[in-house]
Amino acid sequence: MAFFKSIAVRLSTNKSLVFNKDEKAKVLGEIATEFRKYYLTNKIYFSKEVCAAVDELWTEAIKPIQKYGFWRVREDRNSEDARKAMDTWENATNTMIEKIPRLLHKIEDEFRILLGVESA
Repeated sequence: MAFFKSIAVRLSTNKSLVFNKDEKAKVLGEIATEFRKYYLTNKIYFSKEVCAAVDELWTEAIKPIQKYGFWRVREDRNSEDARKAMDTWENATNTMIEKIPRLLHKIEDEFRILLGVESA
């Protein structure tokens, strides 16, 4: 809960500021990164159902955020090279999203049984 309180304090401290699009993206990215670190560190203590919901939301939310960040740093956004780079990046991301979680789920299941969060 301390994590969520720190995020609430941070947001309430900054709510009076007027953010432009880049500043909003930066703050959102920082908060998302903090949440992701907290979640991944503590994921093993949550049920598979809660993890599935968080993971689904993360996947839906992070793709547009990453795409925006990718395009924001490219000076040649409209070039053919930029489009090819984006396609390569998306393919790599999709592969990671599809394959890595399968292995992690198996490992998490084993730990949940060891921790008594779930039974065998």
